Amino acid sequence: YFEYKDSNNTIDTTKEELIKVSLEGATLVGIGSANPRTEDNYISSEAHAFLGACMIAIKKIEKETHVIARDSKDTVEITI
Repeated sequence: YFEYKDSNNTIDTTKEELIKVSLEGATLVGIGSANPRTEDNYISSEAHAFLGACMIAIKKIEKETHVIARDSKDTVEITI
């Protein structure tokens, strides 16, 4: 689950950035934001955040998986 948070650790609901996901050791099952009017395709590797959040569903295929999420300004990398 990807969330934009402010300095008080509160979700910034004004964010609707395009989030691009790349994976190592996993396949992307889907990506989406629950926006009822989105034109994003949930089986692509990118979606716009809605109310500051976006869900990324993956299927691990290796013991160690790297998830990289990018928007126009920042990159977040996690290992699971």
